Amino acid sequence: MITATLYGRLARDPERMQPSNGGESYVRFSMAIETGRKDQDGNRIAQFINISVFGKQGDVIQQYFQKGNRIVCHVRNIEARAYENQSGQPRAALQAVLTGIEFVETRADQEKQGENGGPFARFGTPQTQAAPAYGTPMGSTPSPQALPGMQTEGTIPAPWDR
Repeated sequence: MITATLYGRLARDPERMQPSNGGESYVRFSMAIETGRKDQDGNRIAQFINISVFGKQGDVIQQYFQKGNRIVCHVRNIEARAYENQSGQPRAALQAVLTGIEFVETRADQEKQGENGGPFARFGTPQTQAAPAYGTPMGSTPSPQALPGMQTEGTIPAPWDR
């Protein structure tokens, strides 16, 4: 069995599918995974993989994720499938079955970003203070405190001075 962990973005909204043979419904979505390469125009190249989700995980995916969300997917049974599109052109697709997910961002995170303006809005605005003028004391330095068993009077010679 082939297993993998994939990090990417949902390329389309998750959709619930009902098999024609009347079997258990499942959720299907497509994920875009960057390859780390660029094309001739400098655009990043992505690999797309279709993922099927069965059981309660499908409900979670459909409830919390939408197109564009980042996600980490643990998958099994990765397969390449060859087919012809409507115009008769040969195509290939990667398919896998989801075994687990990790939330990277949710619908609520994206809504919050939209309201507050950007992906770093959840960190708040930075608090800045003017630097003190040169020569101004930065604050009082606490005096050292004696610990039990510590010699506090007289000088202690360094080991190489003994």
